[in-house]
Amino acid sequence: MLRHLTSLALILGLAPAVAEARCTGPGLLEQLPAGTEAELTERAAEMPFGTGRVWRVSGAGGDSLLYGTIHSADPEIRIPAEVRAAVAGATTVLVEVTTEEQARAEALMQTDPTAIMDMTGPGLQSRLSTKEWEAFTRNLQPFGIPPQIADRLKPWFAMTLVALPPCELAMAAGGAPAIDLRVEDLALDNGVAVKGLEEAAEVIGILDGLPPEDTLDMLRLALVTVDLADPTFITLVEFYEEGRIAEIWAMSQWMAEREVGVADARRMADITEEALLVRRNRNWMPAIEAAVDAGNAVVAVGALHLGGEEGLLQLLTEAGYSVERLPVDGEARP
Repeated sequence: MLRHLTSLALILGLAPAVAEARCTGPGLLEQLPAGTEAELTERAAEMPFGTGRVWRVSGAGGDSLLYGTIHSADPEIRIPAEVRAAVAGATTVLVEVTTEEQARAEALMQTDPTAIMDMTGPGLQSRLSTKEWEAFTRNLQPFGIPPQIADRLKPWFAMTLVALPPCELAMAAGGAPAIDLRVEDLALDNGVAVKGLEEAAEVIGILDGLPPEDTLDMLRLALVTVDLADPTFITLVEFYEEGRIAEIWAMSQWMAEREVGVADARRMADITEEALLVRRNRNWMPAIEAAVDAGNAVVAVGALHLGGEEGLLQLLTEAGYSVERLPVDGEARP
């Protein structure tokens, strides 16, 4: 999702004036109590298929590859050599949203700002406490968004602007391509057909369809943890490169519980997981199965779509395909 949300900020000219080449500095774990990492590892162990970025999927059409990406423009995050070779020699590559489709959605948003703004009813200032509103507008200053505009942002988009680490937005604003785009470019350079699993407008529609009061709570949570955005992202990247995908989910949940309590954290997690992971995974399955049945396909989607009871690997297994993890550089071997 990060690729899509970052693009929403960029098309409105909202990239902050930050000069970092990439996200650097101490990670989140260095700022948390001793034993936190062990707790995250224990929680992550509950998730089926929670470790690994690259998987072989075998079916009647032969072998295909499922690659869990991270929607980041960090140039230091490498596409594994095994994935590069598979993409270059594939028959078909599937990505979440193609660049062409995303450009179409961005053009639409430029002419229809109501996609991210609500011009009727109470604004954010009246719905947030004075302290929350001051924190929100302060954190929007690098984007150059005046308070009167900020007041009319939809809660889900406001939450996005606060939650995205400034260093990541700066890299994207500087033209660094996200990994998903690099996969797509590699395929096209080798004459491989690239297909999208959904339209960009669908992603926006899903976010816009989340309950406003719940997204307002998510905005409040993002404001509480805004100072940890960069170190959190740094640790997220570390976990990703080590193949510790379930621990990314566990870290997010642990932080939310610390700030708002277990019940509210679970409620927000259930809402976002159902909308952004579970529903989309099931919507994608027919296209993924067709590509795998044809053989020699590469499916490149966000890594959090892979694991879990409703993850793509579980759904593929239930559909009769065999899946096998392929450890790549940086990951621990089974």
